[in-house]
Amino acid sequence: MIQDCSLCVYIRNTSTIDDEILVKYCSRYGRIRLYQIQDSRLVEFENIDEMNLFLQVSSHRIDSVVLEVKLYKDLPESLNFDQKIYIGPIDDRDQLNSIIDSYKSIDQNLISKVIENKYLLIEFTNDEFRKIKTKNSTKVFIHGLNEQMTKTDLL
Repeated sequence: MIQDCSLCVYIRNTSTIDDEILVKYCSRYGRIRLYQIQDSRLVEFENIDEMNLFLQVSSHRIDSVVLEVKLYKDLPESLNFDQKIYIGPIDDRDQLNSIIDSYKSIDQNLISKVIENKYLLIEFTNDEFRKIKTKNSTKVFIHGLNEQMTKTDLL
């Protein structure tokens, strides 16, 4: 349970990062507790100095993933945590690659994951995803799944 919201930092773009790696990364700045909020993480620091040390870094990156970091207390109450789209079924590998490339023109840092060689999970790292409009017959499930793809497939 969160002890003090004023010591919490919200971190997005963490779906491909193991909790253990994120804890190790954030612990370099101080003692922390890690919480999961949907597909994002909330890090609570032990004190304000440790949190400020973490926030002084202009860009947090683990491997090739750029983390979006915000003070938890500054988040709007109506924040939409989900920046993912699920696309499929797609039977052609070239089409999968083409779709990934087209979405990279919207967000170069997006994270993509191919599931069962025919579904595509795309997680955007910025708010540009709201401008997406589908132009072809590929099924796009925003915030949803179908009978062939379950939540377990996406984990």
